[in-house]
Amino acid sequence: MNEATLTAYLDGWSMICSSTPKSVDAMIDSADPDIRFSDVNSSNVHMGHDGISHICSLATQIYLGTTIVWRALLFDGRNWSIRWTMSGPRADGSTFSCRGASAGIVADDGRVLEHTDYWNRAELHAGV
Repeated sequence: MNEATLTAYLDGWSMICSSTPKSVDAMIDSADPDIRFSDVNSSNVHMGHDGISHICSLATQIYLGTTIVWRALLFDGRNWSIRWTMSGPRADGSTFSCRGASAGIVADDGRVLEHTDYWNRAELHAGV
């Protein structure tokens, strides 16, 4: 499978908190039309390309100015996982840094079919 397609998706995803039309398009172009995007902090599951647009809009509203740096891609041609760090400003002006991981699968054509984010929202408020 094509690791470049997955990397393009992840590069777009890393901009989820400061989404631009270009970063959203990068995710959509590299996502299967039936993608299932979920986050352990929410019971919501975002489905399809419309779901990608929606989650990008939500993240930009809630976490504007936050950056995500991903690394350590493991990819066997079907299953993938990464580790990442999210950091940014808190409402009180201090900053936070939070570690997480994401995992999923790609479809037969290499586009992302499933993406789940695993992280602890409490880390955003730790040390406050």
